Amino acid sequence: MKNCNLDLSSIILEVIKAPKNCVYQPGNQYKLIDLIPVEECLFALHEVIPYYLTLINKGYFKWQDNPNTVITQCPNPEVAVAIGVRRELKNKDNKIQAKVVATKTGKCPKKYQTGKEILKRVINNKKVCLLAFDVLFPSILFLETNAKNRKKVKPITIQCSYGDDPATFKLKLTDEAND
Repeated sequence: MKNCNLDLSSIILEVIKAPKNCVYQPGNQYKLIDLIPVEECLFALHEVIPYYLTLINKGYFKWQDNPNTVITQCPNPEVAVAIGVRRELKNKDNKIQAKVVATKTGKCPKKYQTGKEILKRVINNKKVCLLAFDVLFPSILFLETNAKNRKKVKPITIQCSYGDDPATFKLKLTDEAND
């Protein structure tokens, strides 16, 4: 896993169905590159999402010394970036932060360094539903990995697993790829 720099420019997220309270609306299409900034790591985001969602929904980690903090690691074994996900309880504000707490080497492809807050632009982006992204992540990887075989790659329909009326998405390669 030497390359964490995925090319999202050829992947489109199309909203097929969405409940009224969803950030996405049926018929909307987004280039993933417009939702996930290129300087952020999708693998790190995928690792942080479950912990972020737990904390933002007032959950905690009772096995930790500080139940408002947990440490996870990006899946890149050559870099081993440890990421602390922490809830700050100040003035009744439920601020969640993901910060690099350690790295095995200084050669992270995304240049993540100890002490750097990461993923903020994704987590705070109102156009990104973290629940949906977590479900979409494996299919995003599949499309990105197979983008060179464009003619053989078909659009993928995915249903978000959240709620009684879940959203339905179609992930596909750009028009040139689906011809």
